[in-house]
Amino acid sequence: MNNIYRKKARTALSGNWQLMLIACCIGLFFYETLGSIIFLLTSRDVYLKFQIAMSLGNLNGVSREELSFLMSNLFLVMVIGVVLSPFWGGFNWLALALARKQPIVLDEIFTPLKTQPVRMITFWFLYFIYIFGWTLLFIIPGIIKMHSYSMAIYLLKDNPDMTPNQAITQSCELMNGKKGELFSLAVSFVAWFILTLVVTSIIVELAAVFLFSNNPLAFDIAQLIISLILMCPFYVYFKTTLAIFYLDITMQSDSHDNLAKEEKKSILI
Repeated sequence: MNNIYRKKARTALSGNWQLMLIACCIGLFFYETLGSIIFLLTSRDVYLKFQIAMSLGNLNGVSREELSFLMSNLFLVMVIGVVLSPFWGGFNWLALALARKQPIVLDEIFTPLKTQPVRMITFWFLYFIYIFGWTLLFIIPGIIKMHSYSMAIYLLKDNPDMTPNQAITQSCELMNGKKGELFSLAVSFVAWFILTLVVTSIIVELAAVFLFSNNPLAFDIAQLIISLILMCPFYVYFKTTLAIFYLDITMQSDSHDNLAKEEKKSILI
């Protein structure tokens, strides 16, 4: 079944890769990269000092003021990510429209920010709080809950009157008995993910040697930008596949029937 989901995603992306890559770059930049760049510009030296102290197992070299400054800036990064999360939500909605074979335009990535920013920000805030809470118990419950909540972003799109908490609750109900399938689907992307990391690491190291050897701060920022750009193809492919998975388990339009037929055909072959 995983092969069928991925095949459907590739078909949907045919002729739409460029737009989706641009949308992904925009979404990821505001959702993740911007906050990290701000953190580097304001806290890089203190953070490096903290890392060295941690590696030595002695934090005495880091003052309370520096630790407080570092923690406050880390908190700021998280706040920036949550506040700008509508951009990432917009990208997920764009992937859903693509999975439905609807015509897509880049402006759609801004729809959550323009029409329902509070709803989207509230959703991502609750999502992170819940995942963080479960992860504190142990990493495995956190991973399980990530799978349970994974359909909430699409439910928000399909149900304009649904609150963020209701979407998370309904996603949990929808994923009952389906988390294993989603985990298997995610695992099928591991090779793609590893290849992306290897290519990214090679390019980043080359940039460090030939372009930014005398400017560590510029290198760190360039590393974030390069990673953002090179991770986008993976995210576009994975998120489109995930949207098709959502359409299948909710049996919307012809997606479920077609996938079921293709699965039977593949078994016969």
